[in-house]
Amino acid sequence: MPVWVFPQPGCVIEAPSNQGIVDLVPWWISRLPDGLGVVAGTAALFDDPRATWAIEALGGVGGCRILELGPLEGGHTHMLLGADAAEVIAIEGNRQAYLRCLVAKELLDLKNARFLLGNFLPWLANSKECFDVIWATGVLDAMINPLALLAHMSLRTNRIHLFTHYIPDEGLADAQWAITIAEVENRAHRGRVVPHYMRAFPDASSTPNYASGLYTFGAWLRRADILEELNCLGFKRIAIGHESTDPANGPSMTIVASR
Repeated sequence: MPVWVFPQPGCVIEAPSNQGIVDLVPWWISRLPDGLGVVAGTAALFDDPRATWAIEALGGVGGCRILELGPLEGGHTHMLLGADAAEVIAIEGNRQAYLRCLVAKELLDLKNARFLLGNFLPWLANSKECFDVIWATGVLDAMINPLALLAHMSLRTNRIHLFTHYIPDEGLADAQWAITIAEVENRAHRGRVVPHYMRAFPDASSTPNYASGLYTFGAWLRRADILEELNCLGFKRIAIGHESTDPANGPSMTIVASR
């Protein structure tokens, strides 16, 4: 080849490979399954013990039609389909994360997954579809109005999975994670006052692997307020697992709620 001939920008001159597809959308958070032979992120979201626990707590998801809110990179989508879910419709509002979902779908041949790009809250508000399970990992604590999300979810399913951070019932503690709480909004709800702890998110434009909410703030709720709202919405059977009091990232829990 003459020395004055160069590859064109945006073109691939190497043979096709899984790694080439992964590298198309950089800054992965998840470690992809070993069988793919690729280097991506480090988080075990494609083999997540929280998801394994939740699937078991749901009594399995075989044959279920599932709505997944915030799939991030498709790790739990992969696990749900691996547990014989019939279909997963997953809605992701982060453009880069959505593209990584499409990469995962291609590499793992997730035929029964459909990934949608956009805000799931108006989609839920306007949809008439019902699902066997709604699966929401890391989104309740990213919402401006988390109680509205729970209300919309309750209209579309009788079984919910949540992984969320929360505020201890006794309030803010002198912990590292608490410094991100900018203010507390006391909102009237169902005849009581529910404090919403407004947590600042990093700037997505300067955070290549941004994985928080669609807005600059999200509202964290107290643990008891989350459970009380689920109860008010008719979800009387509640199982809690993988509860953590991580001093760096804040308390969190995995919930399976049904009615």
